[in-house]
Amino acid sequence: MVSVTSSLIRTEKFFKTLGRLQFQDGARWHALPRWAQFYLELGIMLGLQPAVHRSRTVLALAVPSRSYVASLVAAGSILARATLIHKLEPPEDHLAWLSQLAPGTPVLVRENNRRLQGKFQRIVVTNDHTYYMIQIDSGPKTSKGFPANAIQPLDKDDIKLPNNQKGRARQEIAPIVTALLGALADSFTSRTCLDAILVGNVSVFREEMEQQKLAITTGDQRYAAGVIRDLVRPKRFLRDNSAYRSQIISSSSRSVARALSPHLVILDGSLSYLYQHQSWGSSHMVSILDQTEPQFSAAADEINQTYYRRSNAEKASVELPPVPIGVEAMLFEVNP
Repeated sequence: MVSVTSSLIRTEKFFKTLGRLQFQDGARWHALPRWAQFYLELGIMLGLQPAVHRSRTVLALAVPSRSYVASLVAAGSILARATLIHKLEPPEDHLAWLSQLAPGTPVLVRENNRRLQGKFQRIVVTNDHTYYMIQIDSGPKTSKGFPANAIQPLDKDDIKLPNNQKGRARQEIAPIVTALLGALADSFTSRTCLDAILVGNVSVFREEMEQQKLAITTGDQRYAAGVIRDLVRPKRFLRDNSAYRSQIISSSSRSVARALSPHLVILDGSLSYLYQHQSWGSSHMVSILDQTEPQFSAAADEINQTYYRRSNAEKASVELPPVPIGVEAMLFEVNP
């Protein structure tokens, strides 16, 4: 009972914190409109769903405008998982990962607030201290010893090291991330975890995520600001080798990385649904259909057929928040 109560308190606190988000319009800040809060809440709801096992949740939305819907759903889901699901990695788990690295495995290392690529070599124990030898330059004698907490995974199978690697200054954490996540902000921005994939128009996603500023007021009544990209952390819009929380795929892409298994897939637009809804059977899914699109009817018919053919006819395990006027929503579960 204690753990359940604690979880409910943390969830309620998270909802209240996210409810304080504001957006910038010109030189002024305004509370998020109700429709934006609705999409954030949908994201939170889906982010807290258990991992797909016996069934997966499918949410279909017919909206008067797709603007910011996918971005806000993704932000809500990713933030909820960062705050309420993911935990800081126990030190023993990190040490266990390091102890199993094969020589030559690409890693990231942190040195003097800079990030460098390297290749793991071996473990050295001296004077009761353990050091992990990492090769950071090309050449035979360029390995250096690093402590365990300075080494992170690198999402690459192989790398080519330069002659004299300078590294890259670590990006500052956006104030809005620190305000929302507190002590979890460092882990959120430094460790990769694929929570969501967004399928749609890449240039539209970039504009929404990089131009619209959001903020939350702090205790001293200052605005801790950032952009949606800071909350969604899409790999495509970050520097190389940055830790990411989502990936963005063009709706017209024919080379879907089927090996990817995110918690949530968001299909933004009728074409995204028609082209790719069968590619993500092991993830929860949101389909966003703009009622003005030429392909709206075809996509809506396909979703309705999926609903009628579903083998899992049980009531969905979650309930929708109040749906804004003009938006139609259908929530159901299907077997993976």
